[in-house]
Amino acid sequence: MGSNLEVCNIAHLGSLAVSRAIRAGHMAEYPAYFVGDDDHLIGFEEMVCRDDGEAVASAKRLLGDHDIEVWSGDRLVIRLKHTSK
Repeated sequence: MGSNLEVCNIAHLGSLAVSRAIRAGHMAEYPAYFVGDDDHLIGFEEMVCRDDGEAVASAKRLLGDHDIEVWSGDRLVIRLKHTSK
């Protein structure tokens, strides 16, 4: 967990190209928040993706010991539940 930027399926683009894609509306920021057992936020990962589906797929790769909430602005896209060990 941290605050790294994950760019969904566009690793070949530089940061300037990503910024332009966001401004042009081709991509959006999707923060993925790690949620603790007490429902408090314990970390996040910034993602830039083309759409909700791409953001959900990227968040699933981050899933581990904590639930993850993926947001787009003030809209909750999905809450992914972690699997108990």
